[in-house]
Amino acid sequence: MAALWRYRGHQAFALQAATGKLIWRFDSGIAGSGPNRGVTYWSHGRDKRIFAAVASFVYALDARTGKPIESLARGTHQLT
Repeated sequence: MAALWRYRGHQAFALQAATGKLIWRFDSGIAGSGPNRGVTYWSHGRDKRIFAAVASFVYALDARTGKPIESLARGTHQLT
């Protein structure tokens, strides 16, 4: 599966690269239009993740589903 990941507001989403069809959408729940610092793709074996930086939080998302990876500090980290 080839996919594109990006932001709109404080939502990260994945699109099917060939068709533009929405695969998943993640809403951080943060109101407003503050800074988004981008998305990063990481993989190791079968483990594939998207790290999405929104305001002062980094969300670890399953790249296939867009769901937070709860085993990684309940899905978010506060940046200091």
